[in-house]
Amino acid sequence: MDRSSGSEAIKACVVAENCLARAFLMEILRKEPKWDPVTLDSLLVSSWTLKTPKIFVIDRCGLSIPINECLRRLRRRYPNARVLVLDKEYDKEEVIRLLLFGAHGFLEQGRSEELLIRAIKFIVSGQLWVAPDVLEAYLKEVAVTLGRSEKRSDSFTLRETQILEMVRSRMSNREIAVLLKISISTVKFHVTNILSKQQAGGRRDLLTPLHSEIWNKL
Repeated sequence: MDRSSGSEAIKACVVAENCLARAFLMEILRKEPKWDPVTLDSLLVSSWTLKTPKIFVIDRCGLSIPINECLRRLRRRYPNARVLVLDKEYDKEEVIRLLLFGAHGFLEQGRSEELLIRAIKFIVSGQLWVAPDVLEAYLKEVAVTLGRSEKRSDSFTLRETQILEMVRSRMSNREIAVLLKISISTVKFHVTNILSKQQAGGRRDLLTPLHSEIWNKL
């Protein structure tokens, strides 16, 4: 059940680099009479009065920077804002990683029209918009992370450095295995360690993207 008032004016900012997705999300948010949604580019370049959004709605598809970097920059500039991430499909492990990166909820894009307003109100009220099994797994992961030794080193080994550079060059696990003369399972093992040390949400987050101009302003 939503704890936030249906009549509450919520300051929301849409982060979507795809123009069609951005227009679609803005249209949904404008259906709430007291809401005054804004896009990220408008927030950063205009003198608009909404300086501290209560929530950012991020359409992950089409982002020109990794999602963890997007969340880091938003968190740095707007530390008290909440975040809802939209993506094509639900993946439990990926949603857990999003929470660890600082998101407060996840919603499949196909259910945006049906659930977006409700999810935003839920998150703004101080709750997490995730399935119960995700929340349980997330809390366990947090406990494990807090229990790790402070002496644990996150520096890359020589082999991990080699593989990271190959991943950034968009080489597949098979291509890396052939070049380094190791098994594919060994490559996967090293990639998993690299993702963990980088706190990356997935292989694509290790790539060096072509940033759109908007992210240089955050």
